[in-house]
Amino acid sequence: MLIKIIKTNVLMILFVCSVITLDGQDIQTLSPSIPTSPQATAIRRYGDIDINYSTGIPDISLPLYMINDRGYKLPVTLQYYPSPLKPGYNYDVFGYGWGLSVNSCISRTIEYVPDEWRNFNIETQHFSDYYSDCPTCLTNYNYAHDKFNAKLPDGRSFDFVIDRRDGQLAYTISGKQHVKISCSYTTGNIESFTVIDENGVKYTFAGSDTPYQTGGAYNGSYVSWQLTRIDLPYSPEPIIFTYSYNIRNYASTFKEPGIAVVDQVAPSGNYSLVHGSSLHDLPDYQPYTYQMKLLSSINYGNTSIVLVYQNSSSTTTYNYVRRIRIRENSALIREIDLAMSKENVTGYYGTVTVPLAKLDSVTIKGTDSPGSKQVYKCAYNNTSYIFRGTDHWGYLNDYPDNGQVGNLNLFVEFDVDDIPYFFSSGKAMQITKLSQDVCPYDKIKLSTTSFNTRQPATPESHGVLSRLTYPTGGYTDFEFENHKFLTSTDADGSYIYDRDKRVVANAAGFRIKKITNYTLDGHQAGEKDFRYGKAYGEGYDPANGYDSNAENYPNIHTGLGEAVVDPNILTYMNYTYFFPSAYSPFTFPLRNMILGLSPSGEHTAFSNPFNDMYFASEEWKWICSFSALNFRRVLNGRPPVVYPEVTVFYGSIGEGNNYTPEKTVGKTVYRYDIWGHDMAGNIAFFESPRYYGNVLSYESERYHYDNLVEKDDYRFDGQDYALVRKEMDGWSYQTFSSVDYVNTNPYPTDMYPRYANIGTFFTGKTNIIGTSLLSSKYVTTYSDDGDSISRDEGYIYNDRNQLISYQIEGSDGKIVQTGFGYPEISSSGTTPAVVQEMVDQNMISSLLEKTTTVTDVLTGPVVTSGYKTEFKEYQSGSSTLIMPSKSYELERFPSGPEYVMKDQVMSYSPNGNPLEVLTKDGILHSYLWGYNDRYMTAEVINASPAYVYYTSFEDDGTTFTNGDLNMAKTGTKVLNSGTFSFSGKFSPPSTVGLKMSYWYWAGSEWIYSGIVNYNSTITTSGQKLDEIRVFPEDARMTTYSYQPLVGITSMTDPNGQTTYYNYDSFGRLESTRDSKGNIVQHYKYHYAHP
Repeated sequence: MLIKIIKTNVLMILFVCSVITLDGQDIQTLSPSIPTSPQATAIRRYGDIDINYSTGIPDISLPLYMINDRGYKLPVTLQYYPSPLKPGYNYDVFGYGWGLSVNSCISRTIEYVPDEWRNFNIETQHFSDYYSDCPTCLTNYNYAHDKFNAKLPDGRSFDFVIDRRDGQLAYTISGKQHVKISCSYTTGNIESFTVIDENGVKYTFAGSDTPYQTGGAYNGSYVSWQLTRIDLPYSPEPIIFTYSYNIRNYASTFKEPGIAVVDQVAPSGNYSLVHGSSLHDLPDYQPYTYQMKLLSSINYGNTSIVLVYQNSSSTTTYNYVRRIRIRENSALIREIDLAMSKENVTGYYGTVTVPLAKLDSVTIKGTDSPGSKQVYKCAYNNTSYIFRGTDHWGYLNDYPDNGQVGNLNLFVEFDVDDIPYFFSSGKAMQITKLSQDVCPYDKIKLSTTSFNTRQPATPESHGVLSRLTYPTGGYTDFEFENHKFLTSTDADGSYIYDRDKRVVANAAGFRIKKITNYTLDGHQAGEKDFRYGKAYGEGYDPANGYDSNAENYPNIHTGLGEAVVDPNILTYMNYTYFFPSAYSPFTFPLRNMILGLSPSGEHTAFSNPFNDMYFASEEWKWICSFSALNFRRVLNGRPPVVYPEVTVFYGSIGEGNNYTPEKTVGKTVYRYDIWGHDMAGNIAFFESPRYYGNVLSYESERYHYDNLVEKDDYRFDGQDYALVRKEMDGWSYQTFSSVDYVNTNPYPTDMYPRYANIGTFFTGKTNIIGTSLLSSKYVTTYSDDGDSISRDEGYIYNDRNQLISYQIEGSDGKIVQTGFGYPEISSSGTTPAVVQEMVDQNMISSLLEKTTTVTDVLTGPVVTSGYKTEFKEYQSGSSTLIMPSKSYELERFPSGPEYVMKDQVMSYSPNGNPLEVLTKDGILHSYLWGYNDRYMTAEVINASPAYVYYTSFEDDGTTFTNGDLNMAKTGTKVLNSGTFSFSGKFSPPSTVGLKMSYWYWAGSEWIYSGIVNYNSTITTSGQKLDEIRVFPEDARMTTYSYQPLVGITSMTDPNGQTTYYNYDSFGRLESTRDSKGNIVQHYKYHYAHP
């Protein structure tokens, strides 16, 4: 008989195939989810929920450069994430574990079929169709939203799903950001996305990474879109990201063992019923491989950032960055060398050794002094990567599985002596039941050993970062350890029914244990020790039962977090069944049999229900498959463990039971809200698994991660820890939901009811997207004498998640309330046109009003300060800019408080730089801009722009040097002539009262002209000119020169006296000199430690 086993995959599963065959039996996978690419996964880590104490991950980064384009700033850093190695997902373009902060993408997991294939519709219209008329309806239609995640270059990230509502695409977005999203798509692919943030900055993402494999159904469907362009609302010049290289990650046959167990009563050829049982291997799975585009350059204005790769070929199977070059007007400003060592990773997942790049050092070279450089060195705790298997979570470990699922036990109702041929294969074995196994079933282990081959490897095996050495020679040591949690699987592989008797286990992934800083000479400069979970003595009451750890080690921490998904026999299992009509699946779930529980789910003695006459006289069947892939499907890329409590000790608290508080100066305790309820009603992690029919899944609540609810600071007073500050945080949640549909796997495929509707195979599953907002903060500070001062803070937000009210109430009863106003559409319909335009362009973070009101028992509420800003549309060249036009400040008068104008901007340059500003005292300030309209070159007080002129020839002059010495008066360029004409450059409406000044080179020195009457030409006896100024006689002009991308190099005051600013080769201010060259200030730099 043909036996078909359905495996339902409606969430992410790493290794899938559409139809696979084993021993003449079809094992069909329904609606496989296609995960996003390794590159997109790595990028998400640096903007996602798991960079925080609640998951034990510290922030480790190396600063490389700061992109600053007309006020829009993006730090360029290398960030480290201590991830274990995983087959197919070892992204090492910047060295394994390291990522570039400005890498930005939108990624997705495809569920059922890509959304765009079905025009973003959930196709429930097929639910009324009969399965017999449309067997492909189970797999070829869209019943769940694809899950998208966006990570912006500034580190912000959010999730979203796309629906079609009333004929239009609608985007449901998580997080605090109020962004606008749109996409360009065909019925075959989503080609691009645009995201406009709250500041009106537009990010464009183009299709990038795609899965590919022979015969793959989704080859060419994008699973990520890389950032290609940033458009600022106040500048016509974009920031362009280019991707000139492609890599195809290594494809390998991934052997992930699996076992299917089947029992049935089925008709035989003579119409009688025959009972049969079997165990079968599940086939190997082919992992998806991906073609991924790699960032090659970033360009803005005259600046280019170019990434140089080890392999210059456009498409390779392996590549990494070895150098980053930053240029301004083609001149090299900074060069960053990434020294890599190339290691090899070997494991049972393939015969080909996979290369792995490790970042050994980062060398930053400046603009001059070739020998001057900053060097960061990285050390790791392993350089040999030889593995033999994978753990529960899919990461490489040191233990061969020998083709076995793992040390997990289950019960079956049939006599296992009927299938001895399978046990002889060495994949599983029958084991003797223990005294607590009171069920009538036989017991099977999915392994031939009681050793747990699925336990994770240590940080040392995976070679995580152990030391970071700074350019000064000082260094920081990092010590990581495995996550720990309580599991329901004991050492023998049996399921633990009592939650209170769960046992400690290691989980994959690593948490920080210790960070220690050292000086150049090796002296310790500071230490942080991290402890996880509660202390044993915390909340201990002997009346509730004796606890030896609490009695003997009350200050030692448990080290435990909460498993997001516990790897046990249930989470490894995927099942379906058909029983006689007398036994409803709602009263007899098959999982009770697997656990050795009664049909009603009780751990008690009972008779085998399969011996009931109904089971002997009617056709029935059940099928269970067991694989780590099902566990990983339920985990769905979430962190293995989260922590409700983390303590950071400032100093050495000791190891194990050696408790040394005297070696610390204090500690901070962080507590997080991670609690919800599991399907049995027990307090558990808020995303605990639950069953949808026969399929285990969960409701996502990503907005709930990393919500700090309490932070307590202590100092060590020589005998104990004294509380000095307590912070209690409250959160409010705003959620939106859509409905996905899960195939509940209700029947074995050969037992589908003849007239079953497609809808009977599915059940709804709520897809929650939400936002968590800090709503309150209660802070108490304590003095040494026991007194305390409290502060109660409250936060109120509008429907765009913007803070509109911030209130502080102190111990004295005084209330200080600050209100904020933003562009929004008036409910009365009288919205100003410019505000309407700001809302349309999503420029909603612009602050229009801020007021502060103080209330006490004596005076009542009093408005103490206030500010307002008006915006206006300005036409500047071909650009229309929405910019601030007037600012007001609240002032007090005898008649009462009134808003008084402080400044009014009369005009802007095409790139949003103010050209003339009128202050409240009626004085006009004019501003001139140079260097391609990027830097202010002159400020003139009491003059209109029409009457001022300035040049130091930086845009069109020639360099003037003596060897390596810059000889220009200001800047780096001069006019290579002693004469100059203003014709075509400056035409004032009137020359009455105009003055000018300049400097000319007289063979060996610069001579100042003094302030003289304006003339349309300058004629001198010198050979060069510099620093030419024109201004009205009652105006004051200050001028500036710059080293682009570095900083201001000179400032010349109204009297012609110049102050010079000198920088080292890394762009840091080194010294300040007066007009005679004397050093006024000198600067030295040291490196801060984590």
